[in-house]
Amino acid sequence: MKSLIQSGHSFLIIEASVCWNLLKSNIDGAFLPFPIFTMASLLHIRAPWYNTLIYAFLYQYVFELTNQTARPAHRLEDEINKPDRPLVTNSMTLRSARTRYHVGLVVWLAYSYILGTQLWTMLWLVTVFGSWKYSIGLSDFGPTKDLSISIGLIAQLMAAWHIGGSNPVVAWHWVKILFMWMYPTIGIQDIRDVPGDKAVGRRTTVILLGDFLGMGFYA
Repeated sequence: MKSLIQSGHSFLIIEASVCWNLLKSNIDGAFLPFPIFTMASLLHIRAPWYNTLIYAFLYQYVFELTNQTARPAHRLEDEINKPDRPLVTNSMTLRSARTRYHVGLVVWLAYSYILGTQLWTMLWLVTVFGSWKYSIGLSDFGPTKDLSISIGLIAQLMAAWHIGGSNPVVAWHWVKILFMWMYPTIGIQDIRDVPGDKAVGRRTTVILLGDFLGMGFYA
């Protein structure tokens, strides 16, 4: 029994470490908006906090696994830009990443059905599949990559608002303004990734604009 407890404890520690290294580089944009926007919804109608935290985790978990396992080129980019990611450090194999992806996807779809957020979950999945997993280069070209992420904002915030239980019409007034602001500015996050993006031939908006115009545009 003691060895079983120790094995379980070790498994949880390892999995928590893998999850953190998998998610931490995008946690500010892919996870944190959920509790923040749900808080706004809660100003109108109360809802359990744990729902949005679980949904936010699954949203980012499935995306990161899709993004980081989609194509071999992503491995090279991560070796340059994010060398502490699990696939780069070999703390997670490609096979185990795909297993985690399929398990996470099933759990997320089931949880979305329970919460009633299927529409926004499917919107994000279609975007992810079209731009990353089964991409024809959409995630490698700045304007289409930025558009995909901005569509993800809609799926993200509308789901968060729904979980909070308030009127979706109110949310849409906010979300459409945030979308119009985010689409032309989201490319600023790619400034940090220029070395890796150039190495794999990705043409982000920052690279397309060049150093001078890029810095001026996002300033």
